[in-house]
Amino acid sequence: MRLLVIGGTRFVGKHMVEAAVARGHDVTLFNRGNRPAPRGVSRELRGDRDEDLSALAEGTWDAVLDTSAYLPRQVRSLVDALGSRVGFYALVSTVSVYADQTLPHLDEDAALAEVDDEDAEEVTNRNYGGLKALCERTLAERFEGPTLVIRPGIVVGPHDPTDRFTYWPARFARGGDVLVPDRRDAPMQWVDARDLAAWTLKAIEDGLTATYNVATEPWRFTLGDLIDACLAHAPARTRAVPVAEAWLLARWARAVDAPRDA
Repeated sequence: MRLLVIGGTRFVGKHMVEAAVARGHDVTLFNRGNRPAPRGVSRELRGDRDEDLSALAEGTWDAVLDTSAYLPRQVRSLVDALGSRVGFYALVSTVSVYADQTLPHLDEDAALAEVDDEDAEEVTNRNYGGLKALCERTLAERFEGPTLVIRPGIVVGPHDPTDRFTYWPARFARGGDVLVPDRRDAPMQWVDARDLAAWTLKAIEDGLTATYNVATEPWRFTLGDLIDACLAHAPARTRAVPVAEAWLLARWARAVDAPRDA
């Protein structure tokens, strides 16, 4: 398969490209060239999806895999640039598109988030999900061929640039007393970036269409499972010290909101 990947050098995109190369596909990357491309890529095209798509003026591909769309205009301009020269469009979205994140077991038909300003250029915690939902809608309205929309939960694994999951094994590896929420039975869901990549590539190969949440099964893992796994590999005399979840959340919010001089 001739596959065009938008991005493809950082975390999720990097794993997608590595999986595609391992499965024998002819992979073209389109990005700004800020990071080295994974090994085995057939071709690299330089450009900026926000400013210059001229490198995509020629060429045909069986599918495009878009791992870096955050604004609806980015999807719109890419679809217009590729026209009929790509046969299939796979968009990596997010479960953050759902309007009410407090509801358990949301399926793909749950209500989606909305934004006040559909032309917003700054992505924030407040409008991130709504803008991603608009990206999905723009794809459905603009692209004439088959589409696949992937909504991952929290993505974890090698090259993860966030501390949403990585904090826990990294903190336990330091040893000592580790503060943990006192809700050991709290359910946790995530997806390993390598599993996400393998599933996505298989879905594209099979021509799977529609929209899919991608995460571990509900209640398969709990916070207690994560803590126990971290403790099993932590230095001797490391302890998990339970404290009230509300106490931790209050201090986390205070730290996030605090001004940063550096």
